[in-house]
Amino acid sequence: ILVITRNIVPAFSSVLDGKWERWPFGGTSMLSRMRLGVAGMGRLGNMVARYGTCFGMRVQYFDTNVAEGPAGTSRVKTLEDLVKSNDIITVHIPHEPETEKLFNQSLFDTFKTGAYFINTSRGELVDHNALLHCLECKKLAGAAVDVIEGEFEDGFVDRVAEQPLVRYAKEHSNLIITPHIGGSTLDAWSLTQEHTIRKVINALGQNLKEG
Repeated sequence: ILVITRNIVPAFSSVLDGKWERWPFGGTSMLSRMRLGVAGMGRLGNMVARYGTCFGMRVQYFDTNVAEGPAGTSRVKTLEDLVKSNDIITVHIPHEPETEKLFNQSLFDTFKTGAYFINTSRGELVDHNALLHCLECKKLAGAAVDVIEGEFEDGFVDRVAEQPLVRYAKEHSNLIITPHIGGSTLDAWSLTQEHTIRKVINALGQNLKEG
């Protein structure tokens, strides 16, 4: 959210080119004057919502399974209500058959003009052709994605340079793409491995008891 709304990447590139200019990289608003919409109020959505309130943002969320979010947040009835009334939409919804391409052209058309779209969940939730269209026609001011549809398929790495979003990002500064690094820290990896090992041990122990 910070990097895309404050033009951090192009500003950094400008400095590397030997320039020192602040005016070309001004953001549209301070975060405290922007509205944050959280799609999915699970563990990660809850964390991001709380970060938003710490920045002084008005935070709304949509989740059919969560009746009450963190302090300072409010729930909306539909996903359409969420995207049409907030400046930044951040996605934290699991990938299920029923959520594939949830963010399609029809839903993107409902977004506020000039909004920002953040996806650190799964690429399969988004129709990337629709996202690309909204960036090209400036319906969206910018997007930042840490996931791309099909990234777990065989051969994806060999094809990533030809992915339409990647080709667009090479020529435009309003799209940031990172290679699924949202949880990529040494301590997070260690905790994940420990959790996985414990689940395996517990499952084996349960099988031995039943055997």
